[in-house]
This record gives sequence, structure tokens and C-alpha cells, in this order.
Amino acid sequence: MHIVSPAKAFLLIAVSTLSACEFGDDGSGTSYSDISAEVDRLTEVTENDVVLETADIPTMGTASYLGVLALVDTSNTRALMGQTQIDVAFETDSVTGTVNDFVYAEDVSDQSKELPSVDGTLTFENGFIDRTATSSDPQILTELTGTLNAPVDMFGIDANTDIDLQSDFEGVFGEESVSGYVSGTIEPASGATVDVGGVILTVEE
Repeated sequence: MHIVSPAKAFLLIAVSTLSACEFGDDGSGTSYSDISAEVDRLTEVTENDVVLETADIPTMGTASYLGVLALVDTSNTRALMGQTQIDVAFETDSVTGTVNDFVYAEDVSDQSKELPSVDGTLTFENGFIDRTATSSDPQILTELTGTLNAPVDMFGIDANTDIDLQSDFEGVFGEESVSGYVSGTIEPASGATVDVGGVILTVEE
């Protein structure tokens, strides 16, 4: 069955040193090095994680998964990162959660620079477990939407502009994780939309 390899996924989006570090309440004072310093926590948990067969996904109880969302645009040099919580109710097959405490890196090659915080929250909506998923199919399907606002230009969009993010998340269950891919667009109040894509990597808490 398909699984997102955390290391390979992060390399593919040119953000190979991300993690689920504690960004702080608003991300202020966080540098890319701060984020990179915590990468081992996630990769150590998930690098050998085995994807659950769909038939083995629990049918009772709940679970919460904490980690990181990393989004990039087609340039692969600019990254938006946020703390992610995914909540699963297995009995009802529902998937909810949020992403917040965002920071933005205009150039990920400057690892010492403090990263500006980005206001806003993204919400998982209409999320569910697909118990008909076969090998290589996503087991979690959900929309990820919300409005963000950065004090700096973000993905070429002017600073202090509200942008709406509309995206889909497709994920799988590992023995200790939920991981998967995000694809969608961000759209300012005026101007062209920007295509974005990335990775969510979370571990069960």
C-alpha cells in the first residue's frame, strides 16, 4: 500500500529540514534553523512506519495526530509551514482538525533568518475515512480551507492581503502517524491565483 515517505516527500518540495517543532503562539522569533533542529522527532517516528491496511483501521475510539503542514508554490523556494492537528473519530469515520501558528520562508536557503508569522487558521472540512480504499489509494479524504494574512509578501501576493486557500488533503494511516499530500490554490482578493502543494506529516499523540 502507498505511504508518504517523510524524507522523500520533504525533499520533493525542497524543504528537506522541516519538522513539527513548537513554533510558538504566533511564530515570531522562529528561524528556519529552529524548525530544522526538530526534524529528527518526526522522521525517527515515521521513517519505518508501516501503512495500515484499510481493513485494519480501528472502528472504535478516537485519535489525535500532531505535526506539520508544509506548502510550496511552483518555484519550490518559498514555503509556508504550520502546526497541524488531525482528529479522527473511528466509529463515525469522521476527520476534523486545524492548521495554525504559521510561519513563512521566502527563501529557505537562509536558515538563520527569523521567519514572519502568518495570521489565520485552516480547517479540515468534510473529512472522512474511506474504508473502501484499496492498495495505493488514500484512506483519508478531506478539504483544507481558510483565510490567511501575512505581514510580508507571500508567494508573490502583496503583504497584509487576505488570501483564501482552497485545497484537498489525501492521506494514509501509519501505525503511528497520518501523512499525505495537499494540493490546491491560494487566491487574493484581487489578482491571479497561485497553485500550491505540499505535505502533511503528523504523529499520534
